Amino acid sequence: MSASVLIRIARLSDAATFVEHRLELFRADGQLPVDADVDELVRDTHAAFVEDVEQGTSVIWFAESSGAPVGSTVLTFRPRIPSVKNPLRREAYLAHMFVHADLRRRGVGSMLLRTAIEEARGRGHLRMLVHATAAGGELYERFGFRRRTTEMELTFAR
Repeated sequence: MSASVLIRIARLSDAATFVEHRLELFRADGQLPVDADVDELVRDTHAAFVEDVEQGTSVIWFAESSGAPVGSTVLTFRPRIPSVKNPLRREAYLAHMFVHADLRRRGVGSMLLRTAIEEARGRGHLRMLVHATAAGGELYERFGFRRRTTEMELTFAR
């Protein structure tokens, strides 16, 4: 499959497609019920996409097959306080990875991930982080990502 897939940088005109990919990702992972009110999420995801493309704070790619988008990924560059593991003041974070369900395990995710890893390395980053879904963990491990157990979260009510 991967031979007929093209990876390309996102354009502003891809915003609506990206929003669709993001919603489908959340639904497939069980984070978003099919009947959920998504107006705010759609609006804010669209705005974030446009801002990231215009300001260059992220690199967004689409995977296309026969001219149709079949996957997408976002590599974000965030400032950080230096640490022993990463003495730089920046880190690469894979903020989104999506492949249409009928094309999973056919090389599309690997192509997107390889592209993101090459970009992070090319920019001189020393590490790349990702929060993997249950379905995606195996892909990341094949590329050398290791699971960490120290992360914790505190959620605030709206």
